[in-house]
Amino acid sequence: MRTKYFGSVLLSTLLATLLVTSILTFSLSTQTATASVSSFPYNQGFEGSFPPTDWTRDGTNWVQSSTNPRTGTYCVAGTIATTGDDTRWFQVAVNFSGYNNVGVSFYERITTDTTNTLVSVRGSKDGGSTWFTILDWFAPGSTSAYTLRTANTNLSTFDNQSNCVIRIRAKSVSGSSRTLRIDDFQITASTIATAPTVTTGAATSVGTTTATLNGNVTSDGGATITERGFYCDTSSSPTTKYTVSGTTGAYTKDMTGLSSGTKYYFEAFATNSVGTSYGSILNFTTQVTLTMATNFGTTTPSVGAHVYDYGTVVDISATAPTAGAGEQYVWNGWTGTGTGSYTGSNNSAQVTMSSAITETASWTYQVRSVSVSISPSDNSGANGATLTYAVTVNNTGNVSDNYSLAVTDNAGWSPSVSPTLLTVSLGSSGSATLSVTIPSGAIGGTIDNITVTATSQTDNTVSASNSCTAEVNVTVSVIIDITLSNVPVNYGTVNPGTENNPATNNAHGFPMTIKVESTTKVNVDIYVKGTDWSDGAGHSIGVENCKYDDDDMLGEVPETGQLENILKLSYPSVANSGYFENVTPGSSKNIYFWISIPAGQWAGTYTNNICAKAVKDGLVP
Repeated sequence: MRTKYFGSVLLSTLLATLLVTSILTFSLSTQTATASVSSFPYNQGFEGSFPPTDWTRDGTNWVQSSTNPRTGTYCVAGTIATTGDDTRWFQVAVNFSGYNNVGVSFYERITTDTTNTLVSVRGSKDGGSTWFTILDWFAPGSTSAYTLRTANTNLSTFDNQSNCVIRIRAKSVSGSSRTLRIDDFQITASTIATAPTVTTGAATSVGTTTATLNGNVTSDGGATITERGFYCDTSSSPTTKYTVSGTTGAYTKDMTGLSSGTKYYFEAFATNSVGTSYGSILNFTTQVTLTMATNFGTTTPSVGAHVYDYGTVVDISATAPTAGAGEQYVWNGWTGTGTGSYTGSNNSAQVTMSSAITETASWTYQVRSVSVSISPSDNSGANGATLTYAVTVNNTGNVSDNYSLAVTDNAGWSPSVSPTLLTVSLGSSGSATLSVTIPSGAIGGTIDNITVTATSQTDNTVSASNSCTAEVNVTVSVIIDITLSNVPVNYGTVNPGTENNPATNNAHGFPMTIKVESTTKVNVDIYVKGTDWSDGAGHSIGVENCKYDDDDMLGEVPETGQLENILKLSYPSVANSGYFENVTPGSSKNIYFWISIPAGQWAGTYTNNICAKAVKDGLVP
């Protein structure tokens, strides 16, 4: 016995019996397909195990055959009965979910009698409960060659159906039993195009007026992407379109010209021939700028512009410059503009960045400065008299101030000032009166140096002083006596043509002694008046030849520079080198005389008269 099965030819009778048993057993256990075709194109040449795992058959009428395959080693062969309708079938389970444009084709060949056998192909989309024709009845084409058959009706019924069956069936119209061979069965299908799949990614690089939108077309849905991009604006359902070139994959859009501190909504979209898909609607808020300013010192954050994410809480504070002597910076507060800003007197504060914000720190610069003037600067009076002075305190700073006044002196006369506190506006002055009483026992000419100091009560390092004097009046009594000693003044014998001949009695005393009796030291002026020398016989020597020396030393000639023509008919003051200045009461001063005789004078005894007067400096004799 010769049996065809799985491509083997067995000659042993015993083995043939066993194989027939195997065929029967296999046929009974494979009437229901254990899988369904779901990947296309699907080609079945029936070369593997039989029936294929996704095929079923009616009993054992369809078998794997190695006789006359079109290609390969095997084909499938069906025995066509002489009677009956639709009793010989061979079918495959198919899952067309996600597919359309289904195509079904196969090759057929009949062993004998092409006219008495009919073949058709039916389909089911409900697992075989109901059927429809996809290739109507036809007669096999040839007994010697394979004929291509292609299903041509109702194929769209399979579109996107998951529980489908394609059944080949054959029947005999008349005549004896015959064999129908089927080979190279094929199912084609196209993936059903869908709208694209697109996702929206979070915005990146968000600035004050810029941001980058992110999207990704993860699937084109089986059709070419014709447009993609974003919708973005301030509406929660954005409608302003921004397109980005390209098809599938990640893509971005750089947004510019946005408004600071503004919430924007955006969604990615992609379009193909099926339709438009949208990603999730996301949002971002552009950053905002905090601008810091101050009229003095520094701020935290520093002076200038700083960018923050929307909603950030920022601590702000201000620091004044280091104040110099007399300087002060008084904190005024913050002035803020913008939603979330701060306006108030707290130095340390917070702002919430809900918009562009400007914060300006304000300080008042205060410099305290003062000057003092006293009028008159010098004053005098008798013992027991009260002297008064006008004190002016000038506020030379830029802020009103209170000044305390204090007075000191060096003579201990207890001066006083009133009032002792002055309030002076900036640029103005205040007045006070300084008083001092001269003690009754104060010595005439005594001077008291008095100082008035004004000190800021706000900053005691700020002060100014000025001084004046108070003097005791001097009551002067001056008595000046002139004593002529050793008179008349005798020059003895003097030769004509000689100079600086001293009086012979210069060596025996002072021709003229000036004694001062006074209550104070005085300067003394000496005035003299004289006549020319005469011998009584009509001869004379001019008085200008008489000279003096103011010295307490004897036997000297007149000092250089002290020769004076004093004995003229006038009253000149004696010029001296301090000898008659600041003469102490009770002391004496002396004057000596010399004479010069011109040549050619007549011999004789010459005489003249001299009148001298001593007075206090500045008085007229």
